[in-house]
Formats: sequence, structure tokens, C-alpha cells
Amino acid sequence: MLAIPAYPLLLEMIYDDQHYPELMHTTGTFSAHLLVITLAITPLRFLTKNWPAASSTIVWLVRRRRYFGVTSFIYAALHTLLYLHDTWDFNEVLIHSLRPEMAVGWIGFLILIPLALTSNNAAVHKMGRSWKTLQRFSYLAAICVFLHWVLFDFLLAEVLFWFLSLTGLQLYRIGRRYIFVREKPC
Repeated sequence: MLAIPAYPLLLEMIYDDQHYPELMHTTGTFSAHLLVITLAITPLRFLTKNWPAASSTIVWLVRRRRYFGVTSFIYAALHTLLYLHDTWDFNEVLIHSLRPEMAVGWIGFLILIPLALTSNNAAVHKMGRSWKTLQRFSYLAAICVFLHWVLFDFLLAEVLFWFLSLTGLQLYRIGRRYIFVREKPC
């Protein structure tokens, strides 16, 4: 269901080059929004623990957290494919990659690749505890996405809304874990 908006975007990418800026913006923001939602699920679970009206929604989100993360990667991959499709020149891609806004974008995307590839039950079982350690790199990917978005997008208010919300939730989670309650995170 989360990937349904990708189909018309793919068709536009293949058959209509006129909407490149809109497609880049849409795939990039979908990817960023889904990454933020993925990383916000655990702190939201802690925050709404004693709120029965939200518990079923939070349980639903927790059970589908990996889907959100993988879909975030899919939109990031579409975003990258759109860029490569528009550029077509490997040397130009390398030159662009030296710019800070592109470098952090590439780093964020490269971090997401192993996270997406290991977001399945077989990898979780085979990797054991190291799976969770690897998945924590999603926070570094989120920082890269934030920097990529800020350096590229002139709509700073939207970027700040999403990432300050995530930062506040993560600070709550960290504070809850290390200051208020010494319990294992989920």
C-alpha cells in the first residue's frame, strides 16, 4: 500500500521528462517522510503507552515498522534513479557528488541499502543482535537526509517540522531510557 504512489511516478519518469523537478521533490519528500515516521514509532509507543485510544494504532505501526523503512528506501531509490536518468553522464554524477548537498544525499542512500537488504525475517534471524546494531545506522541516514533536504530545498519550514518533530521524539526516548526508566528499547 505504501508503494502505490510510486507507480504513477514511475510511469511519469519513463514516459514524460517534463515533470522532473516535481518527481524529484515528490520521491525525495516521500522517502524522508517515511524515514521520519519509521524512526518516530518507538518514541511514539513510549509516549502513548498509557493512552488506550492510541494503543491499537501504535501496535499496528510497530508491527509494520520495517515496511515503512523499506518503502522509504524504495522512494530514495526512485529519487536516485530519476537523478541518474536525468544526468546520464557518469563524470557529471561524480562532479556533482563532490557538492555537499549531493555528498550527504549519496551517503544517506548508501547507508539505507544494507538496512533495506537486511529488513527481512531471515536476516533478523541470521544476524541476531547485530541486526539491531546495523539498523541503528538509520539515524545517521536520517541526519544525511535532513542535510540533503536542507541544502537543496528552500522550503525550510517543512524540513524543520519533520526533523524537529523526530528530534523531539528521539530526545524523549533517550531521556526516558537513560534518565527516567532504565529499560530496554524496542
